[in-house]
Amino acid sequence: MIIIPRPDDIIVFEERKKHSKYVYVIFFGIIMFVVLYFPFFGSNMRYEYGRSFSLIFSSIGTILIYMGTIFLLIGILSFFNMNPGKGFKFLILGVILLSFAAYFLIPGSVGTDQAVPKGYH
Repeated sequence: MIIIPRPDDIIVFEERKKHSKYVYVIFFGIIMFVVLYFPFFGSNMRYEYGRSFSLIFSSIGTILIYMGTIFLLIGILSFFNMNPGKGFKFLILGVILLSFAAYFLIPGSVGTDQAVPKGYH
């Protein structure tokens, strides 16, 4: 469908605004952050980010363990009671979720509320 404007229609063409000024401001802010913040607090920031990401991945791993265990139990029950084909699918899904959870969790942290030692120091 082609729209042909009538002679009494007003057509306004707007020029695109350039946003390159914002890119320079953000780049300058990152450079100033690195120059002013890192020499004094950079090493502490590494541990802070590591701890926050560790908590996020640990909670994802815990959720995956619960879901994998539930799917594994549903798979075992439906394998013996209802439909072996559907039960096998739930078993495989439970094993896959448990294996993904193993990558997200800190070793030795399953079932404990204590922090796991992070090495020899």
